[in-house]
Amino acid sequence: MDAFVVVHENLIRKAINGQPGHPDWAGIMRLVNAVEAQPSSIDVFLELLVKHLKKDPSGLKYNSLMLIDALFKNGKKAQLARLQTKLLTSQLSAPELSEEPQLQNFIHQNAKIWVDCCAKENCLNSDFDKWQKTICTYYFVPQLTDELRTKFYSDLDSAAEILAMFCQTLITTFAEQGNPQDPLLREININVLEISRRAEKLVQTLNDPKLRSFCSKIFEFAKCCIIQYEAFKKNGSFDTQLLTKSMMKVEAEQKSRGQAKNAKSEEKPVKRTPLRTYGDDMADEDFFAEMAKLRAQRKGLQVQAQPVSTQQAVNDLLLLL
Repeated sequence: MDAFVVVHENLIRKAINGQPGHPDWAGIMRLVNAVEAQPSSIDVFLELLVKHLKKDPSGLKYNSLMLIDALFKNGKKAQLARLQTKLLTSQLSAPELSEEPQLQNFIHQNAKIWVDCCAKENCLNSDFDKWQKTICTYYFVPQLTDELRTKFYSDLDSAAEILAMFCQTLITTFAEQGNPQDPLLREININVLEISRRAEKLVQTLNDPKLRSFCSKIFEFAKCCIIQYEAFKKNGSFDTQLLTKSMMKVEAEQKSRGQAKNAKSEEKPVKRTPLRTYGDDMADEDFFAEMAKLRAQRKGLQVQAQPVSTQQAVNDLLLLL
């Protein structure tokens, strides 16, 4: 390893050193300044950084991502143009990063800003832009709240509705010996492709078994729609039964969820009003006076029928008990 590479390696090690999320910011800024002074050196930096993203522990990988973030957000046109390499995007998409929730969430959160920085300097690479729009669209949810779960189900139900519309339109067009290039089919197909892409990414991030199962069926339905439509365009026919069966699986899951929701609402405890019993509508003084009378009668004692104070009634009760 020549002296030039050693110097750059030491700069990187210094910059990413520290607890996860707490790199050496002074070291990062030194590296940013070094790259700005010599833009061609960024090629060496990237090669070294990619090695750290591959082999370092998760905490240091996170700090390396923070270093990359700083290079994009503080870079000038010459540096930004060199940062947008396939070497970097391939590593950022690798399983050792994309399957780590904290690392993938950081990339998801910041990749759009990186693209904006490049666009602002008029040096945005189309491949880099495409990478951000396709690979960086999903993120991990550490805890699925009821509100977020409801939103996911609502979005997936909307997707299911679009897929069902496409399915019915496709079958109707085929039955009526229509043209596969029907404008309505082509228009809905654009949404079907997008649903397939998004559902495939989303299902990987879901930990809730029921939600994951529903999202998986949406993805399978969308994929089936795409395959059968391509068969219709190519051969003039397709497997209508397979398409219908895929749709029915989604509908069955929706029906099951609806039944479970109704059953849960029926299980809610109903507030019951207790039956009124003797004495509910009596004042305290009258109640204690009446109780004193009853006690006295049971004991064979004569109780005066004159008004009795609450305290006196209590005293009488204590004596009779």
